[in-house]
Amino acid sequence: MSAANQPSNTTPEATASNSGPQPRATYNGGYPEATEIRLRIANGGAGQSGLIGAWADAFIQHCVKNLGWKPFKVGWYLGDTTESLGFLANGFVDVAVTYNKAAEMQLVQSQLAKMREYGFRSPPDPAKREAIRFLSRFDKSATNIKESELFITIGQVPWALVYSKWYHQYPRFPLQALEAASALSEYTLTDRGTWLSSPSEITSKLEIFKAGSDDATDPLLNPAHVLLGAHADQVNAEVWLVFMGWVMSKDGGQKIIREFKKFGEVLYSEAPAA
Repeated sequence: MSAANQPSNTTPEATASNSGPQPRATYNGGYPEATEIRLRIANGGAGQSGLIGAWADAFIQHCVKNLGWKPFKVGWYLGDTTESLGFLANGFVDVAVTYNKAAEMQLVQSQLAKMREYGFRSPPDPAKREAIRFLSRFDKSATNIKESELFITIGQVPWALVYSKWYHQYPRFPLQALEAASALSEYTLTDRGTWLSSPSEITSKLEIFKAGSDDATDPLLNPAHVLLGAHADQVNAEVWLVFMGWVMSKDGGQKIIREFKKFGEVLYSEAPAA
């Protein structure tokens, strides 16, 4: 194997730090004088097989020989499809090579990815490694319903299977579910209020993969509506009528929302103006 196909520097497996994940390997195209990483690529299997390294070296050589650029490095960041898309969405890498159309299109539509091109086809390997586990409250709560909606958009319905190794059904309340996810090192979906209400010994073991926003089109946004029952107690009609008006008042219920904090952070956002 030529020097151009060898990684110029190999580092430990990608880990999150204050500066983000670190490259598993860097490639210099056969130019030992190259020092600066100018392209960051996230991928799993194709990186381990050597394809990303081959791409990197050939690309560097093309840029030097045909475009007159100075030699540079390409970094490979190890991550499965979900991790790689997360690296891309958070700006830790420039390019992600992934294998899930629905998830990829979601990034394109949310403008977290600018372009999407057909790179190659990868035949399935019969010896697949076990997927990362996801903890689901599986209790028909709002969070569970939101989680199910997200899975459906990427063509996954693990709750419909008799048994799924990566889908952990854990029907507990939010704080207990987050604690279990922390102890078991599993992904989960939770709300900001639960996160900020949990002890630091739980949240310190977890990392936020993706945080939602107040954008009405954000799939992670989980709006809460206040519903008045059709069979509300008529004796107390005045009370609930006043409450329904107050809860939407800027100086009433919405003021509480604006000022409600845990550990110095606001937990919820006001309802949008009608």
